[in-house]
Amino acid sequence: MIKNLDITSPHLTGSSYSTPYIGNNGQSAGNVRYNTMTRQMEVFDGNSWINISQNASIGLSWTADESIRWAQEKMKEERELKAKLEKYPTLKHAYEQYKITEALVHEEETSGT
Repeated sequence: MIKNLDITSPHLTGSSYSTPYIGNNGQSAGNVRYNTMTRQMEVFDGNSWINISQNASIGLSWTADESIRWAQEKMKEERELKAKLEKYPTLKHAYEQYKITEALVHEEETSGT
C-alpha cells in the first residue's frame, strides 16, 4: 500500500477523496486518487478503483518546472517595470522611445533592407 504520496513539484497539488466512487462515475481509465477511507492510493481501470501497492511520486519534468519558474520570474519583472514606469514619467518616456526604436529595427530586419 502507498503510505505517502510525494508531489515533487511546487506547481502540482494533491487532493483526496473521502467517499470512493461507485462504477466509473465519469472517470477515465488511468485516473489516480487517494482514498482517505482506506488510506490507499487507487487507480481506475475503466470499471473499478484498484489499490496501488507501490510507492508513488508525481512531478513535472525538469524542463516544464524550469519553464514555469522562468515565466513566474518574467511576470514579476514585468510587474516591477510597470510600477516603475507609473512612478517615474522620465523612465516611462525613455521606455516608450526604446519600444518605438525596437519596433523600427524589427521592421527593418524583417523587410530585408
